[in-house]
Amino acid sequence: MTAQRKADRTYIRRVPVKQPGGVILFIPAAQIDWIEASDQYVRLHAGEKRFLVRESIAHLGSRLDPAQFRRIHRSTIVNLDRIRELNVTSQTQRWAVLVNGDRLQVSQAYWTEIQEALAGLG
Repeated sequence: MTAQRKADRTYIRRVPVKQPGGVILFIPAAQIDWIEASDQYVRLHAGEKRFLVRESIAHLGSRLDPAQFRRIHRSTIVNLDRIRELNVTSQTQRWAVLVNGDRLQVSQAYWTEIQEALAGLG
């Protein structure tokens, strides 16, 4: 994708979640703490609520603003505004601790990228 097309790209502000009875909820992206892959679905974690959406994590991730959401593991995307701290407990254990206390593993492949994003460099 060219730089101009990236600049013109509009990211979703709400994620539609189908509910029983034909109801569709619209979850504001800013309210999502983190997203985890679950087979052919993703599970949105928004406060105390969980929502299951039939979509791949790669597809949903491509539609979210990278200034707000970043992949930290092959099965996890996090809202950068929800990260309270990053810590390392061993050479292979890296964690993002969210403001609500959730601890999410950060894979080595995404460690430098997430540090840079949080420092405003990426």
